[in-house]
Amino acid sequence: MILEKRQRSPLRPDFDRKNIPSVQRLIVRFLSSTYIAMNSERKLKRILNENATSVIFGI
Repeated sequence: MILEKRQRSPLRPDFDRKNIPSVQRLIVRFLSSTYIAMNSERKLKRILNENATSVIFGI
């Protein structure tokens, strides 16, 4: 007797449980890169503001 492959869920036939970890990794990678970009932009603005202040006041 040949064992049949596990049937996929009839509600979501295109969704496979094995894809969950890779989807989670993609989401985490996207969110972390967005967070890093926001952080570096904030740091860059702060550095530019400090430099502009030092140029204006001659510090």
